[in-house]
Amino acid sequence: MVSEVMTMIYDRMPIILLSKIASLPDDSINCRIASYILSHPDSVLSESISDLAKHCHVANSSVSRFCREIGLSDFFELKAILEDTHFRFERASQGVTAEERTGEHANSLSGSLADVANSLDYEAIQELVSDLGNYENVTAFGLLKAETAAINLQADMLMLKKFINTKLAYDEQVKYINEADERDLIIVFSYTGNYFVEGLRNIQRKRTKPRIYLISGDASKNSNRLIYRKICFLSPQNQIPHPYQLLFISSVISQEYYHRFYPNS
Repeated sequence: MVSEVMTMIYDRMPIILLSKIASLPDDSINCRIASYILSHPDSVLSESISDLAKHCHVANSSVSRFCREIGLSDFFELKAILEDTHFRFERASQGVTAEERTGEHANSLSGSLADVANSLDYEAIQELVSDLGNYENVTAFGLLKAETAAINLQADMLMLKKFINTKLAYDEQVKYINEADERDLIIVFSYTGNYFVEGLRNIQRKRTKPRIYLISGDASKNSNRLIYRKICFLSPQNQIPHPYQLLFISSVISQEYYHRFYPNS
């Protein structure tokens, strides 16, 4: 599990822990543990499970349970993944002034949205829109910035009187996708296409599987056979346009849904 790459843009540990923090009360045990690890990543690498438990004012068993709940086998695997984590931030512009940098950033984002409009698989979008109307159980997933696209779609569809579900925490999303069946439509926003490699593999033995659309900026990877259809778009596969391209596609989906089901409005 440790050797598998969750994403090329953000390493697995920030994805898991930030999603956990976002979905829990600040005073919860798991939130305290996740917050401490992200605030002191270098210290945790040299500490024992007892040290981490003491810093978080919890028992050793609470740390072990936390590791299992986020999909890891134990504390040693958590440390192994943390050791492989690299915190990277990409600069959008080399400009001298804030105005120059902002202008270059805006132009870059504008171009990335045009790339989406010119490369999107519109036939697949229309099929997805039809399925949105036909399925009662609809869920949208994403991790970190990709989750903003899922939330944006959820809000837009609510205004169209169509409720879709989403979950912030990584472990909750994995649990949902493993328990879903043929009655479920799942929309996955994944910039790199590496989303839920492990979660999808766990449902291969099920007789009935959900209908999964994967919306990805990387068309080079072979789709997992569990994915019903992959909707691709042109992307540079870096941090800068990552959320904006996915947000734009989520908006395209809701706009096309409106056009399909409210043609005379």
